[in-house]
Amino acid sequence: MKKFIALFIVTTLIAGLFSGCGTAASTGPAEDIVLKIGVSTGETDPRNIAAQQFADEIAEKSGGSLTAVVYPSGQLGGDAELIDALATKSKKVDIVITDASNFATYEPKMGISALPFLFDDFDTAWEFMDSDVEAEAEELLIKNNMRVLAHYCNGFRCVTNSKKPIETPDDMKGLVIRTPQNPIIMATMTALGANPQPLSFAELYPALRQGTYDAQENPIPVIYNNNLYEVQQYLSVTNHIYSGMCFTIS
Repeated sequence: MKKFIALFIVTTLIAGLFSGCGTAASTGPAEDIVLKIGVSTGETDPRNIAAQQFADEIAEKSGGSLTAVVYPSGQLGGDAELIDALATKSKKVDIVITDASNFATYEPKMGISALPFLFDDFDTAWEFMDSDVEAEAEELLIKNNMRVLAHYCNGFRCVTNSKKPIETPDDMKGLVIRTPQNPIIMATMTALGANPQPLSFAELYPALRQGTYDAQENPIPVIYNNNLYEVQQYLSVTNHIYSGMCFTIS
């Protein structure tokens, strides 16, 4: 609940900020502002639903002068592309909602929340995401044109595959597993003996269906809401990495 309260406060502050800017202008009315929100997962994924809530809130509280359009399913690019777009100030996207550790390609310390088997439960993970340690890592992103405004919870990452039950680490050996372009997750899969190959999430379902990849790893809500169970026979509740999401603006 405190996550939603925090996001509500952030929404209110943003609306107030742009309202104040408009009031201060003396040369004429401020132009309406439209923010583009890029998300790699499908429309039914919780982060897309939350992003739409954010869009509705800011439109209401700014009287329509500040709006947002949500682009799900990788319409503006995969997670790595979206982060690159923020960093390069391409104006392709204004807000990105993605795993905190995906930002490690620009700031290695952002990978700290994704160290394997770091948290035993949600309360511990949430406490860390709200900690000064995480805040200090996020502060380092500002030099790359990225500011984290709030956090979502995406759950703990689990492994699915089309080959066999995974009951011990040895069962991971040799599996060609899709990962995001994320150095922490890729290193974890390599340490377990799998063969990680990065791929955009938008391309994942067809790649699994065609058998290009044996396996993938994601939190269960992502697996369920994006129908990955249709093309993967086995689910192993490994909970190997916590996936804290960063609501990040240019």
